[in-house]
Amino acid sequence: MSDLTDLFQSWIHRVIISMVVCAWGSGVHCVSGFAPAPRTTTLRMPVPVTGCGALNRDQDDLMNNTVSRQVISAGRSCREPSRSSKAVSLRLAGGLKKRIVPAGVLITCVGLLSVAAWLKPSASGVGTHTQLGLPPCGFETAFGLPCATCGMTTAFAHAADGHLLAAFLTQPAGAVLAVLTAVTCLLSANAVIRGVSLGSILRYLWRPGVAWAVVVLVMVSWLYKIASYRGLL
Repeated sequence: MSDLTDLFQSWIHRVIISMVVCAWGSGVHCVSGFAPAPRTTTLRMPVPVTGCGALNRDQDDLMNNTVSRQVISAGRSCREPSRSSKAVSLRLAGGLKKRIVPAGVLITCVGLLSVAAWLKPSASGVGTHTQLGLPPCGFETAFGLPCATCGMTTAFAHAADGHLLAAFLTQPAGAVLAVLTAVTCLLSANAVIRGVSLGSILRYLWRPGVAWAVVVLVMVSWLYKIASYRGLL
């Protein structure tokens, strides 16, 4: 009877031990009789260097070379500005150069019209420029006749005050020149705002036909001024 009891107790101990091993051991399977399965070990064979190892070393070398090139290119990009920034800088510099000349023309035209608006037109149609401290016309003093530009300052003064008809009756060429000055002022302001060259606009407008028309206008206006000066009109 004692032998049976000892056998039963040993069997109970084996069961408890088997249950603990099955609960804690991951991947350990229980076999019949609740005995733990024997553990197996896997032997790893060394990989020859001439096969995958050499390929891995080539990949590592290629990766190191790629990283080195990236670092060098990054250093160069830090030292030198990019092409896009250079293009933007050149574009800004070109736009600034294009705006300098129109800005100068704009200031000149505005100054002329401002001075003309400040002057008081002479009732005789000539001699308005003497208000600026300039001497009388030498051609008129010497020959008793107005020169080709006499009356233009007076015409500018009338045009700046908004009296275009009075400006044309005083000196037709001066009135046209005053209107052209105002138009040039607008074109210069447009060129400054848009950053375009004023020379292309003036080359488009200034043609041989326009030049001959200006010469004819000046000569006809001179004859008109002499006739009005003599009281013939």
